[in-house]
Amino acid sequence: RRCRVHFTNVASGVTSDLPLPQGAVALDQAAFSPDGTTLAVPVGLGGAWPGPYPTALIVIDLVTRTVRLLPGSEQRAKPNFGVFNATWSESGWVFFTAYGSAHVLAWHFGAAKAVVVSNVRLPPLPPAGTTGQQLPSLIAL
Repeated sequence: RRCRVHFTNVASGVTSDLPLPQGAVALDQAAFSPDGTTLAVPVGLGGAWPGPYPTALIVIDLVTRTVRLLPGSEQRAKPNFGVFNATWSESGWVFFTAYGSAHVLAWHFGAAKAVVVSNVRLPPLPPAGTTGQQLPSLIAL
């Protein structure tokens, strides 16, 4: 019910946990920003997964240790197979989408919320599998 992200500082061995917002369930692998100060965590909202629940992105500021649900990141894809791993660009943009969605969302440091990337559409996808699919290879401009 109450998911947490567990951190281990490999240099010092110190471990700590940060709770995700109430009702958020971590769905897949998290991704560190290029500068290592932010962690993007794809989550499901509102219930056990898989399910007919929305997906979203949690952003964790590792400097201030704050966790927030990224405004504008909620998606209600149909069918809903979960989310892609978030993918960071070298310039600090994070891109993400939900399986079953036709849209790619993006966010960068300082922006108030995630936005739909215009002129980008995803092809129809089979259900998520064990081999994984990388978002950059699927984007069709």
